[in-house]
Amino acid sequence: MNEGYLESRKGTAGPWSPQIDRLFEKWDRDRSPGAVLAVTRGGELLHQRGYGVANIEDDTPFSGDTVLRLGSTTKHLCATCILVLENRGLLNLDDDVRRWVPELPGFGECITLRHLLTMTSGLSDGINMLLFGGLDSTHALDRGQALRLYCSSTGLMFRPGDDWTYSNTNYSLLSFVIERISGLSLAEFMQRELFEPLNMSRSQLTPWMGECVEGKARGYELTPEGGFQTGFMRMELDGNGGVDSTANDMLTWLANYRDDRHFGPDYRARMEAENRLNNGRLLDYRLGIEVKDYRGFQVVRHAGGMPGYLCDFVYFPERDLGLVLLANVLEPDILQLSDRVADIVLETEFPQGRSSMVIDAQAEDAADLPGVYAEFEEGMVVEIAERDGSLVCYWFGDLNPLFEKDGWLQSRKTTLALRAVENGLAFRSGCEAPRLLRRVAEPGAFRESDESSASLAEYEGHYLQPELAETHIVRRDGNGLSVTLPSPIRRLVWKDLVRIEGDLFVAPVDGEPSCTNVIVRFLRDASNEISGLSCSINRCRNVVFQRLHEEESASASK
Repeated sequence: MNEGYLESRKGTAGPWSPQIDRLFEKWDRDRSPGAVLAVTRGGELLHQRGYGVANIEDDTPFSGDTVLRLGSTTKHLCATCILVLENRGLLNLDDDVRRWVPELPGFGECITLRHLLTMTSGLSDGINMLLFGGLDSTHALDRGQALRLYCSSTGLMFRPGDDWTYSNTNYSLLSFVIERISGLSLAEFMQRELFEPLNMSRSQLTPWMGECVEGKARGYELTPEGGFQTGFMRMELDGNGGVDSTANDMLTWLANYRDDRHFGPDYRARMEAENRLNNGRLLDYRLGIEVKDYRGFQVVRHAGGMPGYLCDFVYFPERDLGLVLLANVLEPDILQLSDRVADIVLETEFPQGRSSMVIDAQAEDAADLPGVYAEFEEGMVVEIAERDGSLVCYWFGDLNPLFEKDGWLQSRKTTLALRAVENGLAFRSGCEAPRLLRRVAEPGAFRESDESSASLAEYEGHYLQPELAETHIVRRDGNGLSVTLPSPIRRLVWKDLVRIEGDLFVAPVDGEPSCTNVIVRFLRDASNEISGLSCSINRCRNVVFQRLHEEESASASK
């Protein structure tokens, strides 16, 4: 057994450590990436150690000072920077973002800094928008290019404050606000205002994932063969996910968050203040942090993930329990282990059982619900399914465990709410009025097309997305439609389109459990001719492509 792995296992042990260690046994082995976990109770460290190694190539062990990526956990640090500027009277959370980023389109609506902080702006996610342009393996995207992408947008997903959708664009724009007000780069501002006052000596904003950082763990992804490869993200990051830190530094950050010592008056209360939609609905997402109920206790948290890394920052204020989890492998199941650790430590203290958090898929009023449901006028597809005995909903491919409240099946991750009605499902999101989704198939349907090629001829053509200056080529392919790009070096993560009914299609993604990841609705003009298509994925809704005329198509193909 290699020395690095044995060194990783050293740390602090407490009464729950044997049970906690068993949760991580998949990663608690030699020559494997894994994670560093730290658990505190009452401000005291009760468990800390590494599982696996920081670098499998040279057997580098984990320690409390191993540097890893925070990913989106960075967002509540970025929100803290905004509150620091608010403390000094340099901004107001209800300022229009265009006061500081005037090149952003107006959209006919006022988007405030608060809308950005709380993910209620309606702006599409700039990172996911790039999926519509294919994956470019040769060029990285810098922040200037990203800002131009945001500023080329022609519309919002919804009116600001009417709904909630997680979007990295919000925190990228906040990063520009911080820089333009302070006159410093975000890295300099964070160093001066966050890390130095708290003596977080190993933390820094690292915009490019490939920058050399002393003591940093290499990030890995699983290969189809079951091995590991280096994860990499070819995009410059900022307050949306660019901070590198360590378990020890994040314990320092947790201690300050717990004690509310720095960052102005009532810092924690301002971070966690209620966030409501325009119709008064209370949201879990606050200022870069989530405030939720977990088995009857309030939990404050924010997770993060990117190629090669995962992070979870968790605090139960009523029980004074804190967790910091940093991983160097992109395996989403690792994030579920934070809750399992809390289950172990708090098992005898929970005021209610887990049964209140989920819906039994075999219950009499739930057993007939699984299936694929669609709405055709605006183009919406959801799938109700059973997973591990519980009822879940897939919406844009995202898994939403469901619970019952006020006669609706609701998600704790998004604003969707569902209710069984005579002809299908009543569906609502945010402030929108309920709409009817009709049941169209059993669960697991629409994985491949089986209709005749001739019936799909009218959809063939070239479709331009003007914001990205990208053209999708739609062709008949076997028994269905396929989507490709003119450039041989760019590849979409989806290809085949399968018809739901009429002009509504989905694009199954290999390895994904639901058909709902990509929803495509072909658009018709007054003459009932195909004039374009609207494509929706997670965090980017109704991205419109214009159908090109034949001469334009020929030019786009060159």
